[in-house]
Amino acid sequence: MAQPCLPDDIIRTNILPRLSIKSVTRFRSVCKSWNSLILEPGFAKDHLYFTARNPQDDTLIFNKLALTLSYDDFGTMITSAHYGDIALLSLSELSETKLLDVTSAELHMLGSINGLVCLFLDKQDQFIVWNPAIRQAMKFDSPRKQFLLRYMKRKFYGFCWDAVENDFKVMVSYYKIGNLDSPLSLYVYSCNLGSWSSPRNSLFTEVWWDNHGLPSAIVSGVPYWTYSWYSRGTIKLFKFDLISKDFRKVPELYLLDHKNFIVVNLKECLSALVYDYALVNIFVDVHCFDEGLGVWSKMYRVGPINGDMFSRGWGLMYNVRVSGKLLGCFKHNGEIVFSANCKYKCYHHETNKITDLHNQEGYTEECFSYKASLFFLEGMKPQHQVEPTLWK
Repeated sequence: MAQPCLPDDIIRTNILPRLSIKSVTRFRSVCKSWNSLILEPGFAKDHLYFTARNPQDDTLIFNKLALTLSYDDFGTMITSAHYGDIALLSLSELSETKLLDVTSAELHMLGSINGLVCLFLDKQDQFIVWNPAIRQAMKFDSPRKQFLLRYMKRKFYGFCWDAVENDFKVMVSYYKIGNLDSPLSLYVYSCNLGSWSSPRNSLFTEVWWDNHGLPSAIVSGVPYWTYSWYSRGTIKLFKFDLISKDFRKVPELYLLDHKNFIVVNLKECLSALVYDYALVNIFVDVHCFDEGLGVWSKMYRVGPINGDMFSRGWGLMYNVRVSGKLLGCFKHNGEIVFSANCKYKCYHHETNKITDLHNQEGYTEECFSYKASLFFLEGMKPQHQVEPTLWK
């Protein structure tokens, strides 16, 4: 009697794409046809589709900021900061996984899209697009040498997903040194083509303070930046528009008074988490932006959270030491994650409960939503062959 077997089509379309990345990678050695299937770009998209539907896979990826205390000749305490680890924070396992041990302050994380993470090596003036799940990466120079930008200074940079061209892109803008009012020169790198292009000078001229040029959030492959933080009672954002290949303003969010905030990706929706202090407790108002209507709406208020976890004596919005800081949101049900006294905590607004995630020294900087994927780009190599000092 013949052994029953599943149709090959069922295995390819309904079983393999639902497996973990670790299992899929192991099953590449089963047979040549499975290996070819798993290496196809379409399979990576199918696998990400099923992964994205599983809330237990929700993860945040972030830079950790290591602080060093010292004293000058007058006994004044001086706080200096440098980037420490790049780590993942898992909702299902309530744990942290270190990916990179960054010993240099010259590395920045530009964001994460579909499991790919974009890094910038400041000292080398190079970008890295990296897939931590399959441990593959690619590195390329900034456009400075190609376009002879010796007297130009970097203003903004970001990581994008162009759904029309099916292409991951990196963009960077420059201005003339000593002339903040000069037009921004804009350059876009295509991961498909492996080259930089220079569409034209940007028409966007309203930005005068750029938060180090790093995106605050990435939503549906589009990076968003904050600007003019000193405008009291107003949250101002702009984005990179891939159709016009230029920056575009986002309608402003007006607040009753000056409050601290962060901008996050909440269930693939641009959202602002606004601090509201009330005596010893803190509340967080969640505002979401409707891209189609171009309006902000206050969705709900979370809290109270014990205000002792958050320092008012230190500036939350000036990237200096804080005893507590909001990190972002997990997509599933909108849990808010924050650090307090070196402990990561998760607040769920529906149950009004706070859960300890992990006890770890250090503070956080850039933070983005992350989903592990099998995406592989042409030109990627094993990560230890790309900038070996990062992966010891």
